[in-house]
Amino acid sequence: MNARQSGLAMLVLACLAPGTAAATALGVSATAGDVGIVRDSIYNPVRPADAIEPGVRLQTARPGRVELQLEPVGRFALGDDSRVLLHSIEAVDPPARMHLVRLVHEAGTLRASSRTAGTTPADLRINLGAVRMRVFGAEVWMERASAFDEVCLVAGAVEMQTPAGPQRLDEPGACLRVTAGGLQHLDAAAAGPLAPRLLRTTADTRLAAAAAAAASTVATVTPAPQPPPPPVPERPAPEPSAEPAPAPPAGAGQWTIVLASLPERDRADGEAARLRGLGLDATVIAAARDDGTTTWRVVSGSYPQKADAADDIAAIRKRRGLSSAWVTQLP
Repeated sequence: MNARQSGLAMLVLACLAPGTAAATALGVSATAGDVGIVRDSIYNPVRPADAIEPGVRLQTARPGRVELQLEPVGRFALGDDSRVLLHSIEAVDPPARMHLVRLVHEAGTLRASSRTAGTTPADLRINLGAVRMRVFGAEVWMERASAFDEVCLVAGAVEMQTPAGPQRLDEPGACLRVTAGGLQHLDAAAAGPLAPRLLRTTADTRLAAAAAAAASTVATVTPAPQPPPPPVPERPAPEPSAEPAPAPPAGAGQWTIVLASLPERDRADGEAARLRGLGLDATVIAAARDDGTTTWRVVSGSYPQKADAADDIAAIRKRRGLSSAWVTQLP
């Protein structure tokens, strides 16, 4: 194969051309908070030791972290409120020791590594918005936000295809940011330290607790200041309740659409009130987590069949801020 043919083959793979049947899966090595997969609009929780097969979306709530391992080489970590489509995993023959992984990072933060010691690296092809990259024997951290897409190099070197042409990062700590105004190259000094970014994708709760304090050192796009809201007339506070409000009645086999999942009841109540103000049916229900704590879900509707809920979810996802809504079964 000549150099031109090789380059064309790389571009075809980077554009996520359909591949052969998957030869393996990603193993879940650690989780924190709410993590799940969505297949055919149905949400299922993810736990350590689960195997994530291609063709699903892996998503986290806030809080929610997950770390994954591809044997023999390849590591991934997803931060809070993030979503990635695992397109395919293929064992490359010959030799079958190397794997080709294609994925699309759709929201939030992701750390991906194909670094290895003495064995063949994994070949990772990742789409981040309009950026197509190949991670081979390298490690990157990336974020897809509403105002920008950003890729930062942790180790090695990475090549990318962008709307402005080919780009390359070969200085650890350097970043490439893509905004509506174009590309912005940030060297390691301009980008700031990597550590606060990496903390945002760890599932180690002790390290994650430090992320909030460190986040202020990360360069981010700051929205324009907004005028303060008008004062709200005082009104008597409601009587405190010792028990949470009851969940909507549900019979066996009923389904609902989850609009948001939050760790505190008052935040969930506030989000439900906001969504009701937009004309959505929104109610708060409690959901137990594996660690014995409770997460509060803002849900909409009660359906006898999951197909009935799937009919409505497409319209709900078109609403601003609800693209990650999913279908789940009521308790």
